[in-house]
Amino acid sequence: MFDRIRPEDWTYAQYGYEAVDLPKVIGVKYVGDEESGTIETAATTGDITAKHGALSSEAADTTVGSSGVLDLTTYTTVESIIRAFNLSDNWEAWAIDFPGDYLTNISAGNGIFPTTSATQCKVAAGVSLVMDTSLKTAEDYPVGITFNGPSTNFHGTDVGVLHQIIKINANVTFGGATDGLYIYSCDDRLGTKTQIWHRALVSATATEFYSNGEPIISVDGSRIVVMAKDASGAITSPSLLIEARSYAHTPVARKSKLWSTLSI
Repeated sequence: MFDRIRPEDWTYAQYGYEAVDLPKVIGVKYVGDEESGTIETAATTGDITAKHGALSSEAADTTVGSSGVLDLTTYTTVESIIRAFNLSDNWEAWAIDFPGDYLTNISAGNGIFPTTSATQCKVAAGVSLVMDTSLKTAEDYPVGITFNGPSTNFHGTDVGVLHQIIKINANVTFGGATDGLYIYSCDDRLGTKTQIWHRALVSATATEFYSNGEPIISVDGSRIVVMAKDASGAITSPSLLIEARSYAHTPVARKSKLWSTLSI
């Protein structure tokens, strides 16, 4: 089927990450009936509080977590936070830059989300919770970006959408043992992550991988996550650029709610 797709049928996009960027962890959107829906995160711990109600008079939404609070000592992965929001009829959440098993709680009282005041989530595109890299050691911090397809593909795991990476440009300096570049296929419907590509890199490297007419990687109906990881040393001055394309080869099956069957 796919060899009959013409080049003009594809939608092309570039996705980049620089050291100054704050990686986007999850997206959250309020879809309930109240006038307003907000989230806020606590200092240091990164615990998330979801509220809704009349504008400027919001109260905790008890359909989320424990009385509206997601304590990161309990909700320790990206996937568990997404599932907690999606189990409520009032919210939608989805992964952006990291696999679902990525840890949100590094140690007691040390979460990955920066402190935020109440942020309005009753907006068309939702809002993004970013990662505060100062709350993690560099060794624990892989650099990741996700190819979700064009903006018309709201979720990267829409059934019937083929995603392909055709170029990767990586400029990463490792401080310890080199672990290299990894590509994962993430099925947010099942909460699974599968390593589908790995390329070892040398220290202080700037490397480009091209498709030469063929995709480096091709995934149907899953998010693609590219990560530069160092198992034991610090990553500094990271930069990643992905050139990718997508194609809807069948009527797209949209899933407005994505949560996995994995336990917290």
